[in-house]
Amino acid sequence: MLFVVFALSFAAMTLIATICKAATKEFGLNDFQTTVICVTVFPVTFALFSVPMAWLAERFNRRWIITLSLALWGAGSIGAGFAQDFWQFTAARVVVAIALAGVTPAAHCIVSGYFRPGARDRAMGAFGLGMPIGGVAGALLSAWAAQDGGSWRLACMAAGAAGIAAAFLFRAV
Repeated sequence: MLFVVFALSFAAMTLIATICKAATKEFGLNDFQTTVICVTVFPVTFALFSVPMAWLAERFNRRWIITLSLALWGAGSIGAGFAQDFWQFTAARVVVAIALAGVTPAAHCIVSGYFRPGARDRAMGAFGLGMPIGGVAGALLSAWAAQDGGSWRLACMAAGAAGIAAAFLFRAV
């Protein structure tokens, strides 16, 4: 399940980075605003929140942290699909970055709690496979969104719906 969570989170990162230009073009943003949304906001927010999220993961219920992170990420992705301007899209990117910053530290804590030191390498390897598989899934969704008749908004909403569904599934499993 952690593999699925990581794959979905990486698909979301790939998707938003790829469709970002289409969104900013639709909003009629200048180069500075496009750079802020597409290049700066996500990594800076993710970096700022990674350490506090790791602190939370060490002290509180990791399953709930991942569940809430997935739900928040889903809501932020859906919000990006409904964004009408620079500020709304930026706010959605911030929400997604904060949410995704909570997934990896909590997942690492879960793996270290379930697997003995000699088996953690394989568990982390399986978890890490989510990155390339999620990247490919995000790229495919992005390619669909970029083609004629595709919609970057619908792609954001689909990714968000997958995040919310994953939150329920993760909590159930």
